[in-house]
Amino acid sequence: MSINTRVERREYRKIKDVLSLPNLIEMQLKSYHALLQRDVSPAKRKRQGLQAVLDEVFPVESHDGMCTLEIVNYDIAPAKYDVDECQRRGMTFAGTLKVRLRLVVRDKTETGKEVVRDVREQEVYLGEFPLMTETGTFIINGAERVIVSQLHRSPGVYFEEKTLPGGKHVLTARIIPYRGAWVDFELDSSSSVISVSIDRKRKLPVTSLLYALGCKSESEMLKTFHETEMVDTGRELVDRIPVEDVKDPSDGSVIAEARQPVAAAAVGRMRSVKIRKVEVLVGMRDDLCILNTLEKDYVRSREEALLEIYRRVRPGDPTSMQNAEPAFERMFFNPRTYDLAQVGRYKLNRKLKLNIPSTKTILTRDDFIETIRYLIGLSRREGIFDNIDHLGNRRVRTVGELVQNQFRIGMARMERSIRERMTIQDMD
Repeated sequence: MSINTRVERREYRKIKDVLSLPNLIEMQLKSYHALLQRDVSPAKRKRQGLQAVLDEVFPVESHDGMCTLEIVNYDIAPAKYDVDECQRRGMTFAGTLKVRLRLVVRDKTETGKEVVRDVREQEVYLGEFPLMTETGTFIINGAERVIVSQLHRSPGVYFEEKTLPGGKHVLTARIIPYRGAWVDFELDSSSSVISVSIDRKRKLPVTSLLYALGCKSESEMLKTFHETEMVDTGRELVDRIPVEDVKDPSDGSVIAEARQPVAAAAVGRMRSVKIRKVEVLVGMRDDLCILNTLEKDYVRSREEALLEIYRRVRPGDPTSMQNAEPAFERMFFNPRTYDLAQVGRYKLNRKLKLNIPSTKTILTRDDFIETIRYLIGLSRREGIFDNIDHLGNRRVRTVGELVQNQFRIGMARMERSIRERMTIQDMD
């Protein structure tokens, strides 16, 4: 008995390719090319990669402001040996990073006017900068290495609903930057009070932050976040909450205090002094989050708010307005210390329905106000919660970004060293 074991052979080589094979390392190559910008003339380089870091660090001024160290341009010389030669010799495939610096020295005349005394330019060697091969790898001490892209939480604003131990129910909002301090908002559903924590430090009422951002009065905060209406001085006004103090036009005495329910006797007095209408808040007291937060907050001015924030963020440091105000500005509104990146600005604009230019990668007053307003809306079930683990809320950090961050750390250390040397020279 014979068994037919013949196998039919099929040819797939004649099938034409429907799609060409994509370049899987194209993103890495473009990322590193954008980091270095070697083929771009210094005058046409974009503010990205090494250029962005150098622009953040320079100019560096001395303590008295009489000396300024400025960046002119930078250059990365080609590697001394090619890839194969570096592997044979056990060397690093790298180019020489040099920057041209300009030192401007000033003097003051007898009239107090500043004049330039001396200007010097010099090319300074910063070190060897690794270069990427055509295959997206690096040669370090003769060994071929690769930097793996990382999946990180994307910058932006995220809203979540949490149940804490003990059954406490809270709504949270978190502003995550690409670089800088995190801001966490928390709305306690039981007390309808909103608190804020900066850089994961001790919490404080959100109204203190609003004072620091420039809100001048309680009524301004209430009108910003809660609806108001004009009510006639009649029965409908009893137990309603006025936005501002109701005063007697004749002597300026307070008839009804702001944020407190209006009594029936106060309504009669208003009618007697011919006050026809009063602006009051819409809604029940328990649902008015900003009103309840103001009751818990003892801060009543911008100066008090800045000092309180400084105490929470930097406990133990001497507290004064000379320290508190610049520290608050550096925390959110200085591009050197805070950066949302374009992706963070895009996600903030989309979530909060803002129209801020993508080039403005620091926080604005509108960012804070709209975040708080969205959080209050969520307490009324208006809005959508975010899933922080969703891949749509994560992004790939390419090799260019990772190397740029390491370069920024090194340049920050060098900046501190330069300032220390300038200070010593000033003292001498």
